[in-house]
Amino acid sequence: MTNVKQLSKLDAEAQEWAADILDDLVEGGHVDGREFIAGTNPNRDDDTNPGTFKVNTETGMWADFGSTDPKARGCGMTSFVEYRWGISRADAEGKIRDALKAYEGGAAPAKRLPMEPESDALPTATPPAFTLSVDHLKVPRGQITGIHPLIDAQGRTHGAEIRVEGTGANGERVKDCRLASLRNVGGVPTWTWRGPAKPYPLFNLPALLSAPSARVLVLEGYNKVKAITPLLNEKEWVAVAWVGGAGAVEKTDWSPLHGRSVPRLVCTRFPQRSSSEVGIEL
Repeated sequence: MTNVKQLSKLDAEAQEWAADILDDLVEGGHVDGREFIAGTNPNRDDDTNPGTFKVNTETGMWADFGSTDPKARGCGMTSFVEYRWGISRADAEGKIRDALKAYEGGAAPAKRLPMEPESDALPTATPPAFTLSVDHLKVPRGQITGIHPLIDAQGRTHGAEIRVEGTGANGERVKDCRLASLRNVGGVPTWTWRGPAKPYPLFNLPALLSAPSARVLVLEGYNKVKAITPLLNEKEWVAVAWVGGAGAVEKTDWSPLHGRSVPRLVCTRFPQRSSSEVGIEL
């Protein structure tokens, strides 16, 4: 999976402001969770569906999922701009540098940050009720089915993984999962559709810290921890998980596992790969 560290220096810088820059550049586009819907593809005469041309604002991956053209996909803001506007790479880089001026503390003031500064992050031990609308998520008639909090070593809530389920046009089950965080809005802790400050704490971190001699099972996803915990002897074992799937391993704070006994795990989807091979090094 491509991440920001594999992008060019310019693309990595632009990626920090991806949603804002794309919103400036692409007329008719809009942010949808972690994706930017880039309207219709001007390189296609048959594109009447504005929902297939997308940019992932976290990884930089982009594609027109309605096109079979191998050029209609790539990674990084430069390649997207180059393809979208049909210009040279040098011109695309210039367009991105011009867009970045609004966010670099130059003459033009920054309009808004892609994520509020760390000083505005407001971890709290008594989070308010979750009241954010899920209407913008791609889940028809969606309802929240899970709010999985991210709690740090001090017992404070930084954010949560929100799971939503609904019913599609053909009666199929549709699911989505997004991150939300608590932010300081006018001095009041408020839920926002922004990712929590990195690195993310592990799911079930308080239980891990309260059992310093227990062996640790590292799983992927809150639901696995919830399912297996009742089957474990809490004095001998504790289960934890990271948020965000395999692509978020590097965004997780693994330091609480240093010095702990952690079995070598096997990925159930790819049995030939162990946890260390997908990036977990303790």
